[in-house]
Amino acid sequence: MRKKGFWLPTFGPIVVGAVIVFAVLFGPWNRPPKLSASEEKKLSVAQTANVMKSDGLKSEVFSNTNYVPFFGSSELSRIDPFHPSVLADYYHREYMPFMLGAPGTQSLTHYFNLRSMEKEIRGKKAVVIISPQWFTKEGISEFGLVNFTSSNMIYTWLNNATTGETDRYLAGRLMNFDSVKGDTFLKSYLEKITSGKGLNVLDRQLIQANHAVLKKEDAFFEGGHSVNKWNRVKRAEKALPENYNAEVLDQLAYEEGERQSTNNPFRIKNRFYTKRIKPEKGKLAGSQKDFNYLKSPEYADFELLLSEFQKLDMQVLFVIQPVNFKWAEYTELSRPMLEDFAKKISYQLTSQGFENVVDFTEQGDVPYFMKDTIHLGWRGWVAFDKHVVDFMQIKDNQTNYKLNEKEFLSKKWQGI
Repeated sequence: MRKKGFWLPTFGPIVVGAVIVFAVLFGPWNRPPKLSASEEKKLSVAQTANVMKSDGLKSEVFSNTNYVPFFGSSELSRIDPFHPSVLADYYHREYMPFMLGAPGTQSLTHYFNLRSMEKEIRGKKAVVIISPQWFTKEGISEFGLVNFTSSNMIYTWLNNATTGETDRYLAGRLMNFDSVKGDTFLKSYLEKITSGKGLNVLDRQLIQANHAVLKKEDAFFEGGHSVNKWNRVKRAEKALPENYNAEVLDQLAYEEGERQSTNNPFRIKNRFYTKRIKPEKGKLAGSQKDFNYLKSPEYADFELLLSEFQKLDMQVLFVIQPVNFKWAEYTELSRPMLEDFAKKISYQLTSQGFENVVDFTEQGDVPYFMKDTIHLGWRGWVAFDKHVVDFMQIKDNQTNYKLNEKEFLSKKWQGI
């Protein structure tokens, strides 16, 4: 008499697992998704981790020459009538921003994003919004790295990593994160690169095999990109005049900011002040007097980003965000330090041939230039947009970058 139930509990999980692995490896899951124009627009403002980590989605979108990556962080989420996506869509610009930034994204996540779409983005333009608060003593957080960088993205870099100065720095930098140190194989590869020993033939074969699986897995489990913030863009467009006029928009932005920031002395949006500031206000007085944005590993992470822009021969507009001066005065955040930060990051850019730099540091006292304590909004977006329009109209795509990685990857430049 045949025993019932033995095969399924004993071998069932193994077979099921084998079927899943076979499906992941040999199924059509790595084919770039076919997106409609409306789906691309939704993705351009979704700002979800899944979108930023998805090679397939980005490959599909940036194959469309109309899209331009806008790298930044949480300011990109603040959609109002003057937001870059709203203005570009309503006024039928020749370009459309694609927002690659969210709370927690910084230079390192932007670097891996670029690495994952080199073929589609090579020779194109990009916009980078630099936030002073990225440049803290620790730099990017563990959450920021893990949430917006996939294993596939790291293996995309590792697959071609050398013992050159940039790759050695990146390997050592990654080993500062617990999520990386907990991966035995990845850690061993990074240690070899950091030491200058390099990867042997077996290492590279294993990396390539693992990378192939990760690429398939990412495509197989791709999802979570259905967040639709595009309806917010369309609602915001209703407040715009029919014809573009920067002076008219600036006046409208002034009036909008004035109307929305009536309950506090900082010219901060009412809702932000009520939810984020008011409950903690007493504790925040003088709380930033010891902040120093001149010493941070972020400077070297930023250099990685510049090295990738050079490699891909991209023209880039860099915009340095201000800090709300009224808020800085309340928290005792040093204005001379902020000015020195702007000079330091500007020098890192211009001395290496990145000439398209807009420094808004001194605009932190302009009424309604900012929507909260540290992010562009209202009039700030209008001013930002004028620079973007001028940058996009530059037809000469020649670049003349001369990187000095020895200086800008150094501990001395980081100040640590």
